[in-house]
Amino acid sequence: MKFRGFVLFIILFLVGIMSASATTIDYHEGLKCDPYIVEADGRVSMQCKVGFQVKDGSAYYNSLRGSLTLNNVEFAGITASGDWHVESKDNKNFYLTTSKTKLDEGYHVVATIKFYKIDREKECSVIYEFSFSNETRKCMNYHGTYYGKDGKITDKKTYELECLKHVCEIVDGHYFNKEGKEVSHLDYQKSCEINICKILSDGTHYGKDGTVVTASEYRMQCEKPAPCEVRDGKYYDKEGKEVSHLDYQKACEKNICKILSDGTRYGKDGTVVSEEEYKKQCEKPICEIRDGKYYGKDGKEVSELDYQKTCETNICKILSDGTHYGKDGTVVTEAEYKKQCEKPVCEIRDGKYYDKDGKEVSELDYQKTCEKNICKILSDGTRYGKDGTVVSEEEYKKQCEKAPVCEVRDGKYYGKDGEEVDERTYRTTCEVHKCQIIGDIYFDDKGRIVSEDEFDAACNAPIDNPQTGATMSYAFVATLLLGVFGGLKYLKRQNKIYHL
Repeated sequence: MKFRGFVLFIILFLVGIMSASATTIDYHEGLKCDPYIVEADGRVSMQCKVGFQVKDGSAYYNSLRGSLTLNNVEFAGITASGDWHVESKDNKNFYLTTSKTKLDEGYHVVATIKFYKIDREKECSVIYEFSFSNETRKCMNYHGTYYGKDGKITDKKTYELECLKHVCEIVDGHYFNKEGKEVSHLDYQKSCEINICKILSDGTHYGKDGTVVTASEYRMQCEKPAPCEVRDGKYYDKEGKEVSHLDYQKACEKNICKILSDGTRYGKDGTVVSEEEYKKQCEKPICEIRDGKYYGKDGKEVSELDYQKTCETNICKILSDGTHYGKDGTVVTEAEYKKQCEKPVCEIRDGKYYDKDGKEVSELDYQKTCEKNICKILSDGTRYGKDGTVVSEEEYKKQCEKAPVCEVRDGKYYGKDGEEVDERTYRTTCEVHKCQIIGDIYFDDKGRIVSEDEFDAACNAPIDNPQTGATMSYAFVATLLLGVFGGLKYLKRQNKIYHL
């Protein structure tokens, strides 16, 4: 599919420069965009950084309001950078704030916006307008940064003491009553605490309902443990009998989704349930397989593959989508997986040889144990025949070497095509014969087979016998020599040419 690239024509609204006293905020480059990306679903996206330049000193602003006019572009979202925060946003506007009380000189990147192109065939553009302001933050907890009543950044303790109304609270050793006034510890106890069967430092007695009583009434109400009471580290059941902590929990407490020390489990309605039922009612299934379903780290149902990737420790494992995990559980390439996890059986890896057991061996041993050696001679002289088994040198020649051409082997004659022939054929086809007659075949002075007349013309030049003075032809001399050494039986003269 062809489409035009995601080209954003970023247009600055108005002049793009804002002055604060002698300080200037320049946001001509308010959006700096990365190259477009074609995502897996085919949509074209682009990310742009939101920023501005502070010049000539510091600017006392802590908020930025942006407005966008979009042409063929969808606003996909904005993410704040650094200590900036997105306070509000919609599909065309956003409001950013920072905990800083001033903006120092330099270029500030405050957020990243993601856009999607709507029609991939059309051009697109964004017009943006920025405005800066300074929020007054008095007695405010702004994203963990505390501001005192003077609007300046302070610590938490100062903030709480200056700004919060403390009703029945103890703040840094200071006691506050129901009206929020600082009082003594004793007055705090009287005003704020529920004093059940308690005697304060000034001798005031409180009964079992928390009201002030006389000393005698106190003894009547409080000396005997009340039902389901914990007193001085001891536990009392509904009948006022002292019991163990466990029995107290079972008899007196409302146990909602709770497991007691003896393993007793209570469900969401406070009744005793099984372990399995407890998990269903009370536990979020984190990285768990429950009823054939898979749950990820956030407790959401996921596929088996995603469960394996997010929850399991995958050591030397290949998942169903082909993802390979190495020996330390990280994703690796297929080649790296083989190096880390697979035993190299009959393999050459990084120039090293491994046999059938995965042990490193020499190249020779690798050839012997792993390779199919057909008619092959190894470096140590071991010979393999045509079926890949070890054979003798003689057997190797028979099975593997090229047929013997013009050779006498084991008393047999082999011709030019390597086939076995008789001696006469061997001599006529393989030996060089000059001016010789073998049977009815004539060879001239160049060893070529010729007719009798051509033979006579080439070979019937007479030569003198230096001892007898007799004249013999070349053919006779050659024939005579052949007869002497070849075991010829007879010679006869015919037209000055001698035949075998």
